[in-house]
Amino acid sequence: MVSSESTRISVATQVTPPIENVTFAPAPKLLERSDCSTIFRGITFKELLALKYQHKSMNSIMDFIKV
Repeated sequence: MVSSESTRISVATQVTPPIENVTFAPAPKLLERSDCSTIFRGITFKELLALKYQHKSMNSIMDFIKV
């Protein structure tokens, strides 16, 4: 709701995980089953950011980290 009597201020913030300490990988518990295998290797957040700037589409990133 907009009010002509008061001022509203919006502040944008960016929240990101620590670049060095976060790894995106399949959950080990899910891979314990003998009929499951991993399709993608683990990737750090730093690697993901680097790939994002190298490749324009998420599909090419996913192709890069396929096992």
